[in-house]
Amino acid sequence: MMDLRFTSNFIENENLLMPVIVRILQGSGGELTRQELESQIANENDEWNQYVSHFNKSAKTGRAWRPFDFTINYTLKHLKLAGYVDFKRMAPIKLTAKGIGADASRLTGEEVRAVSEPIWTEEAKQKRAAKNDNGGQEVSREEALSVESQDLLDDKWRSELKQKLVEMDPYKFEIFCRGLLKKMGISIDKEKGIQKSNDGGIDGYGYSLSANYRTERVALQCKRFREGQVGSKSIDEFKGAIIRHSAEYGIFITTSTFTKSAVEAAKAGRFPITLIDGNKLIDLIEKHEYKVRKVTYCIPDDDIWEV
Repeated sequence: MMDLRFTSNFIENENLLMPVIVRILQGSGGELTRQELESQIANENDEWNQYVSHFNKSAKTGRAWRPFDFTINYTLKHLKLAGYVDFKRMAPIKLTAKGIGADASRLTGEEVRAVSEPIWTEEAKQKRAAKNDNGGQEVSREEALSVESQDLLDDKWRSELKQKLVEMDPYKFEIFCRGLLKKMGISIDKEKGIQKSNDGGIDGYGYSLSANYRTERVALQCKRFREGQVGSKSIDEFKGAIIRHSAEYGIFITTSTFTKSAVEAAKAGRFPITLIDGNKLIDLIEKHEYKVRKVTYCIPDDDIWEV
């Protein structure tokens, strides 16, 4: 069993995550987007799944925040400084030659930090000196991390959107999901699965047109989770509702993630279920520009711009 911490002390979690990321990238051709990497970490086991989907509540602001966002950002930064991965802002994470040749089963966080932390601390020291802040004095690890923390949140808009979804009223979330599916080309039935009281275990019902022009009936289930994961019991219950409503397949949407047993249950039997977790949901919102708008801007992409 791992000892993942859900508090503000993430060093142990980062150390545990480092070899996991290297191994996942090695098994995925050496390159993944940040969202793809996160989904694979969540599918690693139930402990990681729970950590990825966990939210804490800020005592100061009352807003929900996800410890995993900080853990993965800092972990990737350490792996990059130590030479195992490379990435640019808003771009896929790639293994370097060092990362490809690494033995992930023996890689430790301490080994990575022995290389990365001196570099990170020196970078932070130079930035502070350039800004005449602290006179270039020695900086602690916490100060070094804080200097970089804002730069690490490349997907800040995704975190903000996920937070809004998590805080959304459950019934409003169902309406939101039906609207998204309509945007995706699914015709929503105005009678089934609309009532707040729940319509026999589904939150929506519609019709999709396949590539060969066959109309298929689809059942929709939406779960807005503040914390926790969707388990196999919820999938089994949804399958029963699919049968009762004579649907060909189902779509299960959640702001959280699915346990490994839930993923397996969704694949089993005659009635497949398409699983859409929090990351995939945001991908679809972005792709179909549903209730969001795209803003184009430039990002400096070269170290020459560093002060």
